[in-house]
Amino acid sequence: MAADLFKKQGEEYWKGRPSYPEELFRFIASNTPSHDLAWDVGTGSGQAAASLAQIYKNVIATDTSQGQLDFAPKIPNVRFQCTPPDMSLSELSNMISEQGSVDLVMVAQAMHWFDLPTFYKQVNWVLKRPHGVIAAWCYTVPEVSDRVDSIFKRIYYVDSRAYWSPGRNLIVDQYRSIDFPFEPVDGANHTGPFEFKTERVMDLEEYLAYTISGSAYQTARDKGVELLSDDVIEEFKEAWNEDGNDKKVVKFPTYLRMGKVGESKLQAKNYAESRPSYPEQLFEFIASKTPNHDFVWDAGTGSGQAAKSFYANSQPYWDPARKVVDDKYRGIDFPFEPVGDGANHTGPFEFTTERVIDLKGFLTFIRSWSAYQTAKEKGVELLRDDVVESFKRAWSEDGGDRKVVKSAFYLRIGKVENLE
Repeated sequence: MAADLFKKQGEEYWKGRPSYPEELFRFIASNTPSHDLAWDVGTGSGQAAASLAQIYKNVIATDTSQGQLDFAPKIPNVRFQCTPPDMSLSELSNMISEQGSVDLVMVAQAMHWFDLPTFYKQVNWVLKRPHGVIAAWCYTVPEVSDRVDSIFKRIYYVDSRAYWSPGRNLIVDQYRSIDFPFEPVDGANHTGPFEFKTERVMDLEEYLAYTISGSAYQTARDKGVELLSDDVIEEFKEAWNEDGNDKKVVKFPTYLRMGKVGESKLQAKNYAESRPSYPEQLFEFIASKTPNHDFVWDAGTGSGQAAKSFYANSQPYWDPARKVVDDKYRGIDFPFEPVGDGANHTGPFEFTTERVIDLKGFLTFIRSWSAYQTAKEKGVELLRDDVVESFKRAWSEDGGDRKVVKSAFYLRIGKVENLE
């Protein structure tokens, strides 16, 4: 829908939309550690891409509307690309860039149009880890003078409200309530909104072109409603000319959300890569019982004295529920009946699994612990150099690089009570 709307109004958009302040881009750039590649999503006619090109070595600027891109400027280090509304990760790699290669994903006045779960999957795929940055902003109603602003707000909040897109309320809310599952950049304690002011010197024709470029105006027009009737234009003329100046500084309050794919995402990746798989006999045992069952398990592993010492040092950062795990789920509330085949209790039933890993894989497993992440957030590095060295010495005792690591699993399994 967005592509169809903006296809019809590419020229008005190019004429009417503001450029963005340099301090906005400086602020974003100061929070991206490297400046090799930026992706401007929903670039429109390239207003923001032109500013990015002065900071980043290469910029990919995409939009779903070719009508918008036709008005984009030619810039040597910017590649403008028309993309489909939905892209698979394979298409993303071919059309945008490879996994983990983008320093900045930027969205100017467009993210409220997006299918956010799909978009965020793409963002997490292309951004560098753990410091790749996403920056998205919107701007709200323009500010000119009390009289001009009063007319504009009447059209915006009253006359055109019936024609707003579903995401328009996110702009009114200054992107505060938009889903934004990213971590604050280094040195910040929140992801915004950070406020900036965008300014543009306009005459009345350019100001009205901005109004016409809005999606609500186009939707109303498609339904046979002209929001800028002759009477309304006359109102604007009188208000605009009351100070005798043809051109005016129009201010657009701009609200930025900015975050990074941080350590928690890296921890999730480490977790997926390092955690042991579970033994087939565990699932065979569960499957042999009634189809209505509930189960949980715990995996624990050790590596001699070094692992025991590390285990003790990590205890202050454990989640309160950790003691339930250490008790092998014996003390956990589990209000179910034993399953059939002669069972007289609900467990725990013990299983073991094995995995061959090297020391790097073992340390990755440790970094996937929630206690490790909690400690790091509090400024404590549990895997200090001396701790890693102690692991290395213990790991190398038998001269083998790879070891069979055994994990014990404890299963609770039960069935719902027969109420007949």
